[in-house]
Amino acid sequence: MLKFYTDQKAKEEIAQLNQRIEFLENEIQPLQEQVETLQEENKALAESNHDMKKEAEEISKELESLEAENDKLSNEIEAAGVKLDSFDEEVEKAAMAKFESLGGQPAPAAGQEILSDEEIKAKFNSMPAGAERTQFFRKHKNVLSL
Repeated sequence: MLKFYTDQKAKEEIAQLNQRIEFLENEIQPLQEQVETLQEENKALAESNHDMKKEAEEISKELESLEAENDKLSNEIEAAGVKLDSFDEEVEKAAMAKFESLGGQPAPAAGQEILSDEEIKAKFNSMPAGAERTQFFRKHKNVLSL
């Protein structure tokens, strides 16, 4: 082995190998720094991804809540629509019932007295012939025609 270290050709080979090692070490150092930078970026992206997944889950829960509220409000609107559709009919029935309760006479205006059928007939018979009596007859013809 001693011969190997003293041999000129071996020394040249060793020098070449040392130069090659130094060259490769110089090549490796920037690549190692680049790997470290990429690893740090990867870690930061993984943390960001984790945070975004949490945020997405929160948004998803909020969306589900809003969809449930929307469904509830849609059902309420639909129920109100059904009630509104029947409202005109109910008002008409109530108006007809009121009209019939007044003996088929229109409801009196505010401040007017409500006359019974007998009072209407008595008032009509006591009125002198003329425009006022004709107008009174037209207004109460349902009662006076009987």
